[in-house]
Amino acid sequence: MLEIREVEDQLIELIDNIEVPAMAVSIFNETDILYEKTLGYTNWEEKGQAITPDTVFRIGSVSKTLTATLIMSLVEKGKLDLDFPIYKYVDTFKLQNEAYAKTLTLRMLLSHTAGLPNGGDIEGPRDQSGWEGYINETVPNLDLVNPPGALYSYSNHNFNIAGYVAQHVCGKLFAELVKEYVLEPLGITEPCMIH
Repeated sequence: MLEIREVEDQLIELIDNIEVPAMAVSIFNETDILYEKTLGYTNWEEKGQAITPDTVFRIGSVSKTLTATLIMSLVEKGKLDLDFPIYKYVDTFKLQNEAYAKTLTLRMLLSHTAGLPNGGDIEGPRDQSGWEGYINETVPNLDLVNPPGALYSYSNHNFNIAGYVAQHVCGKLFAELVKEYVLEPLGITEPCMIH
């Protein structure tokens, strides 16, 4: 059986070898925090302030789990269908290749088989105007790496588009949908920031 000290040693080795700049690890059950450890710095290059249990990290790809859970909740409720073409939900949806835009589905987006290139950080405003600009200006100019459904190709674009489809269909902001369909059913009621 793996001992906590062995895990700590492995984590410290990752930090020391600069494979991971910082991390916070928590193990908990329904009522108690069983283990908590923070390692690394908020600014690795300057060895600045050490990470604490209150340090805020970017959510990064953890948001993919939230988005996928949201989409599947909406599928269960009959609001979305994994195999329905995206353009039928969002009639303005465009890709460089119009035929590909007409075949792209939520299943392809969630399984990284949409053919979209890697990348997908939304630049600019983090409000609805930024997302609209991304969907209407950035996505239509993406060079696909392969036809939709042909091959696996990891891309943040997939989940950005899936999240947009959910909010477009439901008429609510993505953060509100995640709160309603993902966090509240799990009993998570404390405020959190989702962008």
